[in-house]
Amino acid sequence: MPVGALKADPAGFVAFPAPTGPQGLGYIPVLTGLAIPKSSPDPESAKRLIRYLTHPSTAEVTLREVGFFPPTTAFRLPADVGAGIRAEAAALQQQTTSPKALPSLLPVGLKEKTYAYDDLFRAAFQAIVVQNQPIRAALEVKSRQLQSALDAVQARCWQPDPPSSSTCRVGG
Repeated sequence: MPVGALKADPAGFVAFPAPTGPQGLGYIPVLTGLAIPKSSPDPESAKRLIRYLTHPSTAEVTLREVGFFPPTTAFRLPADVGAGIRAEAAALQQQTTSPKALPSLLPVGLKEKTYAYDDLFRAAFQAIVVQNQPIRAALEVKSRQLQSALDAVQARCWQPDPPSSSTCRVGG
C-alpha cells in the first residue's frame, strides 16, 4: 500500500499483515545494503554519506516521508510518528513476528516478465478483494497466467520453495 494513503487518511484505511495461507504467512522482506566499490574515487566521502544515511535522525526522516523502516532491530518508532505510519508499523510487526511467518526472496530469474509477475498479484488482489470474485476461481485463472510467465523465461523456483533444475511449477 502506498504510504501516502495511510499518511493522508489514516482513519480511512486498515493496515494488516498479509493473509496466512495453508503454507504460512508469506511475505517478501526487502533488505537494503550500502557499499563502497573498490574503484570509488572518494571512499572517505562515501563513508560519510553512509554514516549520514544510517544515522538514526536520517532514518526517522526516511520513515516519516516514505514509510521505509530501517533494517535494524535497534530502531525505535519515534513518539511523534503519525497514525498512518504507526498502523503500517503494527502490521509489519504482526507479519514478521508471526509463528507462521514465511519470508520469501524477491522473485528472481523473471527477466522481462518481472512486471507481468507483479501485475498478476495486483490483479488477483483486485479480483478477490475489490470485485469479490470467488477466491479459488480467481487464483486458478491467475495461476495459469503466472505459469505462462514462468514458462516464457524458464524461471526456476526461489525460496521458500525448494530449488528447481527446470522451470518452476505453480502449485507444484
